[in-house]
This record gives sequence, C-alpha cells and structure tokens, in this order.
Amino acid sequence: MEISTISLPRMNNGAHFLYNTDFYNRIEADTKVKNKVAEVLTRYKQAIDHEDEALTISRKSLNTDKIVEYDRRRDSLYVGIKSIVKAQLTVSDPEIQNAAREINQIIKDYNINVKTQLDKETGLLINFIDDMENKYADQVQKLALGSFINQLKQSNSYVRSYTASRNDERLSNPEYTLKEARKVTDEVYLEVVKLINAYAVIEGDTDYKALIAVQNQEIVHYKQQVLKQSVPPVSGDPTAPIEPDAPSGGGGDDRPEIE
Repeated sequence: MEISTISLPRMNNGAHFLYNTDFYNRIEADTKVKNKVAEVLTRYKQAIDHEDEALTISRKSLNTDKIVEYDRRRDSLYVGIKSIVKAQLTVSDPEIQNAAREINQIIKDYNINVKTQLDKETGLLINFIDDMENKYADQVQKLALGSFINQLKQSNSYVRSYTASRNDERLSNPEYTLKEARKVTDEVYLEVVKLINAYAVIEGDTDYKALIAVQNQEIVHYKQQVLKQSVPPVSGDPTAPIEPDAPSGGGGDDRPEIE
C-alpha cells in the first residue's frame, strides 16, 4: 500500500497550496508518521509557508490599485481632450478653429488607444504631452487645454511611477516568486511521499495505511475536480481517517476555490 502519484505542477495556484497544506496537516496529526519523517516534514512546512507568501504577493501588488486608478484617470482626460478639440473645430473664431485643426491632426498622428498595453500608452503620452507643452503651447492656450494637459501629465507620471515601484517590488523578492516557490514545495512533497511509502514497505503498512488511504482518496478528488481526469474511485474506505486542520495564514477567506 502506497501513496499514489499526482501531477502537482498541473494544479492551479490555489489548489496547489491547499493540497499541500492539507497533506502536511494530516501528517502532523498522525504522531507515528510524523516522528518518522520529522526532518523532511520541517522543510515541507517551510516550503509551504514560502509558497503562501509568494501566492499572496503574486495575487496583488500594493501598487496595483493606484496604477488602475491613475490609468483610468489619464484615459478619461485624454478622451476629454479629444472631445474638446473636436468640438472647437466648428467654432466661428478662425484662430481657435485653426488651433483645433492643428491639435486634432497631432491627435490623429499619435493615434493613442487608451486600451493599448499600459507601458506603450505611457510612452506615447509622454511624447504627446511634451509636444503640447512646447511645440504646440500656443494652440493649447488658445483652446484652453492647459489645465487638462497638466492633469494628464500628472496622472501619466503617477502611472509610470507606480508601475516602476511594482516592478521593483517583484524584483526585490526573488526568493518568493511563485513559480520557484511551487517548485521547491513539489520537490519536498516528493521526498515526503517517497519516505512514507518506503517505511510502509520496510515496516509494513499498519502504522501508515490510515494516512495513505485518506491521501489516496484526496488524490482521486484532485485528479477529478482540479485536473479534470477520469479516475476510478479508491476501493474501500480509509481506516481511522485523519482530518487536517483548516489552512491558515496569508490570504484568509479569499483563497481560490479548488473546484
């Protein structure tokens, strides 16, 4: 009797964390098994904790809300500028009409799409704003666009700043990148499984069959519900099932569902 195989790398992030947390808690609750695998179990817990922290970081940067806020603001301002310029193409004052015609042509030339990639829009707006402040300053003044350009510049600057901060935040935590954290957890998980299976062979499965039976049922569940594989159920019910404690730390109720 041994713990079956399962492809942990194919699991989504939430399911991966939950599967490993539950398995660790089952072993922790089984004194006989725990004492046999104490050294590797400590490393398993450390790997899971690091994965939990990486999962929290990867889910949401502290700068993301600000990026979204100022990106929406700059988009609204840019669309507003386009509308104002377009409206002034039809005014009776020839100076204003000519100024509007020139700015409108620049808008067409830049062809900025507010739905485009974030950094691309930031770069295009930097150049557009520079033109408005310098090369076409007179036209901007005639069309009373100065306040709008200033606000657009400020919002674009904030997007640039918060994007850079978010990138720095991610680079400053290389040991907590989720991909690497999951890889470490997978490696230690395989050590734990191999060790338990080996003890079950060497010593007989009396002390291990309850844990193995429960874990194999869990593996079937994850294969069916998470990996979407067609797997026959485990024959027989586990003996003296060991229920894991609820996972804790880093995320609480917003953990991704596994089904």
